[in-house]
Amino acid sequence: MVKDWLERTKGQQQETKTYRVSALQQNMSPDSAPLEGANRNLEINCLGDMCPLPLMKLMQLGELQAGETVKLVTDHSCTTENIREYCEKRKLTMRVEEPITGVWELYISRAPQV
Repeated sequence: MVKDWLERTKGQQQETKTYRVSALQQNMSPDSAPLEGANRNLEINCLGDMCPLPLMKLMQLGELQAGETVKLVTDHSCTTENIREYCEKRKLTMRVEEPITGVWELYISRAPQV
């Protein structure tokens, strides 16, 4: 299941840069552009992480600026609800896709300023 997702997205991750997010290492791809009008796009791979780790990793990025998007990939179903609540409290937009059974891609963004 996870191997299928990795193989499917292999071409999308052309130029992966590694950033240090606090004490955690994450692969974030500036080339993944899931939402229209986004300035900077980041990707957090949370495959294999149980709650609350995906939420903690998202929180460690700090506040999203207008037009920024984060794609968070998880295989833990309760992560979608935890992050949805987080987004509602911070007035962020969240879209969920399930490209293959058991793997969710959460697209979190702050609307660009007009």
